[in-house]
Amino acid sequence: MRGPVTLSLVLAASAALAAAPAPDVGTDAQREAGKKLYEVNCAQCHGEKGDGEGIAAPFLLPKPRDFTSGKFKIRTTPSGALPTTQDLKRIVRAGMPYTAMPAWPQFNEQQLSDLVYYVKSFALDFAKAERQAEPIQIPSAPSLSKDSIEKGKKLYADLGCAR
Repeated sequence: MRGPVTLSLVLAASAALAAAPAPDVGTDAQREAGKKLYEVNCAQCHGEKGDGEGIAAPFLLPKPRDFTSGKFKIRTTPSGALPTTQDLKRIVRAGMPYTAMPAWPQFNEQQLSDLVYYVKSFALDFAKAERQAEPIQIPSAPSLSKDSIEKGKKLYADLGCAR
């Protein structure tokens, strides 16, 4: 009886792994190029170890992101999931408003990829296929109509938003 149960578990685990996107961690050469960019542009705040403890960190509020935790605020993936490579590129390119994280528009696409692959190397979960998540598909906003405006006004009043 043990054989079919074990086989079922193996097949279920295989199916789950097959459904997860493959880790996107770049090559050794890309991460090494990213490390050089990181050391010059990022380590002062995020620290040499990616732990958010750079030499500038005590003077910043909010504190710099600790990349070793694998927790990122802005992403297109479900809550608690790792961000995609594109999510991280978007943050580096645009920066984080109301924080000390500046935008880095001067990086070309290759530099941006290399840097993000290096940042991902601080959290081991990025290399695990089962920790990868697909972005959430957000539907288009409903079209504007007199009916939708009236529903919005009613909802605004019912929820007490004006208070």
